[in-house]
Amino acid sequence: VSTQSTGEKMDSKALFKLNFHKNAEGKFHCPVMYKVFTDSSAIVAIKTTGNVYSLEAVTELNLKSKNMLDLITSEPFSKSDIITIQDPQKLEKYDMSKFYHIKEKIKLVDEEDEEARKLST
Repeated sequence: VSTQSTGEKMDSKALFKLNFHKNAEGKFHCPVMYKVFTDSSAIVAIKTTGNVYSLEAVTELNLKSKNMLDLITSEPFSKSDIITIQDPQKLEKYDMSKFYHIKEKIKLVDEEDEEARKLST
């Protein structure tokens, strides 16, 4: 496994499942603040649980209050477990033209699609 942004090798153990939450209208939102995520939302995940929150929720309810427990599961975590998913203040991070696989013109193959293609020929 390699990272899309740098092409460096990455241990698959570094990957973790993210738990996004949807509201009644089917829109992704913060399960604590109930604010719908938009392009201008700052979004973070807690690495130990995979739960996704608004940065506002984690800042106010975890960091400022020194309550380092996941807001849904109460599982302990450290500041280093907070992973930024989207930061509208740092959009250069999301400039796909700078991603390694785009610069090097590497095509990513979906294994299921490739297998289906082989079976149909």
